[in-house]
Amino acid sequence: MSDKSGLFDTQGRRITSRDVRRAMRINIAAGCLGMVWFSMTVAMPLTMFMEAIGASGFLIGAVTTVRLAAMGVQVPAALFSENLGSRKRFWAPLVMTQRATWFILALIPLLWSPARWWIPVTVIALVGAGEFLGNAGTASWLSWMTDLVPLKTSGRFWGIRQSIITTASLLGMALAGILLDIYRNPKSGSTTMTGFSIVFGIAAFLGVGDICVHLWVKEPCPVPLGEKKPVLARMLAPLKNRDFRHLTLALGAWNFGGALIGTFGIVYLKRDFHVTYSQLAALSIAAALGTISTSFVFGYLVDRLGARALCVILLIAAPAPAASWFFVNHSLLAIPLPWAGSLIVPQAVFVQCFSNFLLGGIFAAVAICQLRLAAVLSSPTGRTTAMAVHWSLVGLLASLAPVLGGGIMDWFTAHPVLWPPGAHLSFFQVLVLLFAGTTWCVAVPFLLSIRKPIAEASLGIAASRMFLINPVLAVRNFYIVQTMSGNTSSHQRAQAVRSLGINRSAIAVPDLVEKLDDPAVEVREEAIEALGAIATTEAVDALLIALGDLASDVTPQICRALRHAADPRSVEPLLKKLLATDRETLSEAARALGAIGDRRAIPPLLDLIKSTRDNKVIAAASEALASLGELSAAYQIIPQMRTISNHALKRALAVAVGDLLGEKEVFYKLLIAETESPGSGAGELFLQLSRTLRKRFPSARTQSSTVSLLEAAYQEGQAAACAELLLHLGLHLVQFVHRLPISLDPHEVMQKLLDRDRRAAIGIWYLKILNEVWAIDGADSRTPADVLLGIHIVSGILQAQPAGEGDTGSSRNPN
Repeated sequence: MSDKSGLFDTQGRRITSRDVRRAMRINIAAGCLGMVWFSMTVAMPLTMFMEAIGASGFLIGAVTTVRLAAMGVQVPAALFSENLGSRKRFWAPLVMTQRATWFILALIPLLWSPARWWIPVTVIALVGAGEFLGNAGTASWLSWMTDLVPLKTSGRFWGIRQSIITTASLLGMALAGILLDIYRNPKSGSTTMTGFSIVFGIAAFLGVGDICVHLWVKEPCPVPLGEKKPVLARMLAPLKNRDFRHLTLALGAWNFGGALIGTFGIVYLKRDFHVTYSQLAALSIAAALGTISTSFVFGYLVDRLGARALCVILLIAAPAPAASWFFVNHSLLAIPLPWAGSLIVPQAVFVQCFSNFLLGGIFAAVAICQLRLAAVLSSPTGRTTAMAVHWSLVGLLASLAPVLGGGIMDWFTAHPVLWPPGAHLSFFQVLVLLFAGTTWCVAVPFLLSIRKPIAEASLGIAASRMFLINPVLAVRNFYIVQTMSGNTSSHQRAQAVRSLGINRSAIAVPDLVEKLDDPAVEVREEAIEALGAIATTEAVDALLIALGDLASDVTPQICRALRHAADPRSVEPLLKKLLATDRETLSEAARALGAIGDRRAIPPLLDLIKSTRDNKVIAAASEALASLGELSAAYQIIPQMRTISNHALKRALAVAVGDLLGEKEVFYKLLIAETESPGSGAGELFLQLSRTLRKRFPSARTQSSTVSLLEAAYQEGQAAACAELLLHLGLHLVQFVHRLPISLDPHEVMQKLLDRDRRAAIGIWYLKILNEVWAIDGADSRTPADVLLGIHIVSGILQAQPAGEGDTGSSRNPN
């Protein structure tokens, strides 16, 4: 197997697939350190530090605004870095300096006093300077990672990475909350500045470590720009792509709404509900757990459903959990603990933990979709600039939200609003409404307008595969896919494939298609069966492609899977397989054609019965023709019943005739009942026959006696006597029902019936054949099943109605 990835590093050395996998693992390890840095700095601690030093809502919002606005530097930085031979060497010094600024920020809390009004402004300036440096390298890093990570599996990688690094961030969140509460002033309830200094100092150390570890990640050589264009033209080039432009506007609106609620949620809880820092950390942990629990799944869904469809669905659903802010109150909840009494938690914290869990998963999934869409919609040439333009505009749009939110917070603080009467409308509830409005009215329409062909499911199919199934089963299927794709034995892989087929996991079709080339025959067979059970368009397409492989060793299994799928597109390829020479392929192709129900298959199936001497193939073709309701097939099937010695195949032919001459599956059920409990099925049939005869033709005493004699002969196993009595009874009853002159010549009766009741005519022909010699190796081969079929046919004749008439009743004397 080739270990070539097609990439070369900045020194011209080949980057192997093994190098790529190692680089991706290092990237995740470094990301864990970076996420701990983030969770202990610009997440909850920075906002709470601004709140602790008495900053106004405007200044609290300004910190986030400065951070987001700093994303604008990505464009000039990208334009500069695209002329360099290495993105890593440009990125590393900038971002390492950004992380180091937090050593300075760790000293700022120790200088704070109410008299030093410049402290909040200094914090904003330092944070802004650090973010300026960090964002200057962001586009280079994104371009670097986009070139390194294979696009086919990028969704899965970013999902796995996000789950792992978010798990690491739990440590930072918990540690920050604990340290801030440890240094909480017991008298005033406020946190001392020492706690913030320790948190920021630890974070700075880990942040620098992140960059040092990341230096080990291989860097593919950037794609040359080619003809050098003016700076403005390079900046505007990505936005000339309508889809890229609409993606940027959609995600800008989404991040604008997210910045509104993300910045001020913890401020609202701290000021209005007086929660502790540990409880605020619990909310962040809940969001992180949502990210951890779903990123694996959503990363997989991005690869399988497409980033655009998934992103639209998530954005439509996002405001629902945010609506929980309208139902919080100041009550306390007692949560029983099995090991130590109960835990007293504010109702607001309890409710928002659930909400944050859901929102954490959604925001993380949208971020994965954003990475994938930005990669798909940008050209490899000038990708660094395209990434910079996208994230800069997204950040600039989002940067407007915090100052707007801060202004709304300050206004509501000065002008409390009672609405509806008697209730208190909080500033944060207004922000939630703005979040929902920008998401539904701006972000979703722009995303839906992206028309570039992307390999993804339609929005309707994506929604059905995500939601119209058991959520627990959906998660279980995801982990089954991971098992199937992991380093497992062939038997374990086959079991996983089988489970996906049983669960009809349509989203796993691409994974199952990959298993059609598995070295283990068992795995290939199970994958074929699973695709047939799922039977989506993609699954059938894969099976038809596999069916066209003349060297395939699993052609019969493919035909069987197509029988379960019953897709009309399979007819022509299956008809070609009727020219095969092996009995398994012929049998399965015939049965599949019968299941599909296309009448184009009738002539080839009739020809197959005439041309083959293989009893199994005859039985399969007969079953198919019975499914197609082709009565003429009986003229081919019934004579074959006389020559087959195999008990099971002969019964299969009897069932085919029973389906042709009566209601489908009725004779099968009768035969099974008779097999499992001899006399039960036939006894019920005789009783029904006698009752119907007395009801329709009460004067037919001779025929009623014949039924009694027939029952006795059947119980004694006298096949020849049964055949004679059945023909006599059938000839009389068919003429009673259709009001024909009495004749005991089967040929004459059959000719009269052909235009009236073709099934009855064929039934009389079968009864005639049953009276002939069925000799195999000198012995009578007529079985109780053959006689039971005759009884079933006679019962059907009696229950039939004359053409164009209702029940004949007893209006005429049959004798």
